[in-house]
Amino acid sequence: MLSLVNREPRHLPAAEVRSAACAARLALLALPVLLATASAHAQPARDPAREREVEARLGAVAPGAVDAWRRATAALDGDRPEEARAGYRQVLELAPGFPDAMRRLSYVTPEVHEALALARRALALDASEASRAGVLRALLHVFAEDPAARMPGSAELREADGLARTVLLAPGALPDALLSAGLVALELDDLTLLERAVAALRRAGADDPGSHWLAAVAAASRENWDAAEREIEAARRRGLDPAIAERFLTDSGIRARNERWWWARTLGWATGAWLAVLLLLLVAGSVLSRRTLRAVEEEAATGSGEPSLRLRRLRSTYRAVLTVTSAAFYLSLPFALLLALAGMGAVVYLFLWIGRIPVYLFAMIVIAALATLWSLVAALLWRPRDEDPGERLAPEDAPELFELLGDVARKVGTREVGEVYLVPGVEVAVLERGSWWARNRGTARRCLVLGVGTLEGMSRQQLAAILAHEYGHFSNRDTAGGELAMRARATLLRWADRMARGGAARGFNPAWWFILAFHRLYVRISHGASRLQEVLADRWAALTIGQAAFASGLRHIVRRGVEFEDLAGREISAARLDGNPLRNLYRLTPEDLGTCPPDGTEPGASDTLPTAGELRRFHDELCARRMSAPGTPYDSHPSPERRIAWIERLAGAPQRSSDDRPAWSLFRDPAAVQNRLTQLVAQRFGIDTATD
Repeated sequence: MLSLVNREPRHLPAAEVRSAACAARLALLALPVLLATASAHAQPARDPAREREVEARLGAVAPGAVDAWRRATAALDGDRPEEARAGYRQVLELAPGFPDAMRRLSYVTPEVHEALALARRALALDASEASRAGVLRALLHVFAEDPAARMPGSAELREADGLARTVLLAPGALPDALLSAGLVALELDDLTLLERAVAALRRAGADDPGSHWLAAVAAASRENWDAAEREIEAARRRGLDPAIAERFLTDSGIRARNERWWWARTLGWATGAWLAVLLLLLVAGSVLSRRTLRAVEEEAATGSGEPSLRLRRLRSTYRAVLTVTSAAFYLSLPFALLLALAGMGAVVYLFLWIGRIPVYLFAMIVIAALATLWSLVAALLWRPRDEDPGERLAPEDAPELFELLGDVARKVGTREVGEVYLVPGVEVAVLERGSWWARNRGTARRCLVLGVGTLEGMSRQQLAAILAHEYGHFSNRDTAGGELAMRARATLLRWADRMARGGAARGFNPAWWFILAFHRLYVRISHGASRLQEVLADRWAALTIGQAAFASGLRHIVRRGVEFEDLAGREISAARLDGNPLRNLYRLTPEDLGTCPPDGTEPGASDTLPTAGELRRFHDELCARRMSAPGTPYDSHPSPERRIAWIERLAGAPQRSSDDRPAWSLFRDPAAVQNRLTQLVAQRFGIDTATD
């Protein structure tokens, strides 16, 4: 019975033995269950023509036996074995040696060897297909009750083998004969013979529980678990005892295997669908980005700070795509976590299957899995605190700056900034602090974040143009709404940060790849919307302060970003190296850094230091590259040269009088501001400062 437990199958090559463990479990089930199935279902519906032919032969021998034959057959079909047995014996008394009565009597004879003798006598008298099927059926009952008959090489096994092959070779064999041949193949451990029987049953159109059972065993023996489960379920639907079917699926391990494969397939399909959604969003972002650039190019000469209907629709579409992307991010989190744990678990399972577990790698995987789970929970539960973005500037310390802020706000036509925060770098940005409800109602606290590093060498007119640009964001309501998108981005970055801190940012961690991929997708889409916001804000600056002022201010921002980042970085490195106090970062020039090496450097190091002229040329080259950089879809701003070119084409921009006074003149005590921010940087790096 395909047991494959204690002996090699006689007709199954060793290379075809797919699953000994499964076959061993099937051996406990196959024969007894199938014999019960055959008893109830092997007899096909009576063929009236065949029955008339049998009755005609019986009537020619013993006319009085026909009525007894009919009563016995009705009892056999009605599952009344004692009545059928008495009827067929009566037929044999009236017509001794009638082979059909002997064969059917063997079906209802309880003693298996007696039944086998009757079936053999019927075959000897009538070598028909039905008689061979009768002997096969009787032999199967003998195998079920007599272990000696099942011993390898027994006469009964050889007889069953020969009859089964004869049945399978016969054209047009009846389903009950083919079913018996398949049962014999199980007893013989002959997978090839079993598959021939299953194929023959299918050609014959057999659709009974036993036929499907045989197909299930054949499929399981080839480790085709899906087909095995389908066939056993078909047998269940056609009358097989549900408990027997369930025992087959459970004891054979088919259900457990198929459940695992079902989960694997489901995860695979879910992964594919998820990737398809992300790809669709990426395509949408790319299309929107191209349409945005084309629309801005075509409307560059529009003399209004308000976006056109076309640009408003683009903004609305961007917001919808960002909302969907953010929702997809949150919906993807359980899936990403499951994928990560499943991926790392698969690695562990692989090593268990190999039989060798690298302890260090195993520990890394376990730690990464725990860190991934904890970092995600922490990122979801984290709520940002409303902290000041920098050092708050009191109005009395720069009253003229606050006057300028009010004047620019009136020109743009929006509510002015109420709070100014100074930061050490060169960034200039606006934000609204308060609840989502307050931001959408326009009552949130408006703040300006002003990078002190950008003020050196800047004129008031240039600063006014940059401030008008920032106010343009308020006017266009770029700082309102988008709550879900902002939260999704914050959660993503927080998760990435915590994973990195927890040691889970590893190449073998699928969750880390998810973070990298989603961040790239999010940036691709959101920065397209950001570029549109920047262009619209540029228009406000040009229309209120002037094209030349904004172009000059933008060039200054780029230039100062290059200079300050380089000069301040060199000064901080030198101070940390030689232990000297940190000088005022906002008054540094190339001459301060390029003429002598920091104290404590090795002899000869000064030969490698750039001169002031070399530093200036380096700054010029870097500034030129930043101004003309073509940019990528992942940049949040268009290139400065492109922005200036669009502004220069803008129609209706007024010519404003130039105010060349230094931006630092807006402060009562610029040196005090510079020293405080320099001290802040020094504290961050743990170094001293030298105040002016």
